[in-house]
Amino acid sequence: MDSSGIAALGGLFILGGFILALALMAFVVWAFVDVLRRPRQQWAVAGQQQALWLVALAVGTVMGLGAVAALVYVLVPLPRLREAGRATQLA
Repeated sequence: MDSSGIAALGGLFILGGFILALALMAFVVWAFVDVLRRPRQQWAVAGQQQALWLVALAVGTVMGLGAVAALVYVLVPLPRLREAGRATQLA
């Protein structure tokens, strides 16, 4: 491969990394907004603490692990919060 092909490949890697970083940042912002917009009653019914998840996302972001914190939020409390939201709507 000549030098122009290597440079083009390097440019694609940089572009891909940039797009991945933007997607991960958007995921963290979405998780943070989702935590903020849910009513306190929903958190109480789900047995979760809103402040804890806000701190976890903020600290994770500062430490460079915001996407991991957002993923844990999506996997652990979010299903419970959604179920609690459905339960409070039916009541």
